[in-house]
Amino acid sequence: MQGYQRQLIVCTLFIIITYATTTKINYFEAKPPLDIVNASSTIYDTHVELWAKVTECPEPSCSCQVTVDPAKVNAQPLVFLTVKPDIGSAKILNLEPNTQYKFTLICKATDNDVTKSYDIKTDFGTPSAPQNVKQSSVPNGIHVTWSAPTIEGSVTKYKITIDNKLVADDIPKNQTVYEVPAQYGDGVEHTIAVQACYENLHGFVSCSDSSTIKLTFVTTTKPTPTQTQTQTQTQTQTQTPTPPATTSTGAHSYPTSVCMIIFSLFLFSKMKF
Repeated sequence: MQGYQRQLIVCTLFIIITYATTTKINYFEAKPPLDIVNASSTIYDTHVELWAKVTECPEPSCSCQVTVDPAKVNAQPLVFLTVKPDIGSAKILNLEPNTQYKFTLICKATDNDVTKSYDIKTDFGTPSAPQNVKQSSVPNGIHVTWSAPTIEGSVTKYKITIDNKLVADDIPKNQTVYEVPAQYGDGVEHTIAVQACYENLHGFVSCSDSSTIKLTFVTTTKPTPTQTQTQTQTQTQTQTPTPPATTSTGAHSYPTSVCMIIFSLFLFSKMKF
């Protein structure tokens, strides 16, 4: 009898060991698995949504949660989908932009605990405003310069407005100078604003506050050939020396005229007598 019981116990253990199921984490990323339609990245600037595919983790005997390192936020439970009970997600909020985190999925089952980790760097947020906005007049335009935000990679483009009117919307991220066409009156005050913009991983664009300065533009315009010719002619006429006055000789010929009149009168008297 004891031998039979011993054989029965061994057989039972063999069946348990052979056919026992073990909880397993097959997938853990910040992107839904291919089982989900339109799967795309779920990394944002201040939160991430983590997805997992876990097999042999029946509730309530098995539960999963995601921890964060650095541990500035609480662990969040993995919520499984109703239609796909082996796929679940956890949303981690209150994160810092452009910061490296380590997320660990821990599934506690009756037979064992399984874990899997995933390192993520959160996306950039809205960039800081450009600094040191300056302007200088150039022929037929205005040079606008600025300093880029200090966080490298947080800008994808710049935009410029003058008097709240957009003049440039797609200035390359590595360009910190722009020449505005001369469309503004000399001596008139205008407001110029430069913004830094970032397009996130999902294609959405957010722009910084404006770095605004009030400037009085004094544009310089290159003279046209007609203007140059007119200025040259005017200058030539102005600089042409006045010819010296002609000296009159009338005063020197006065005695001669008197003598001729007397001689004529003398001849006239002789002819009469």
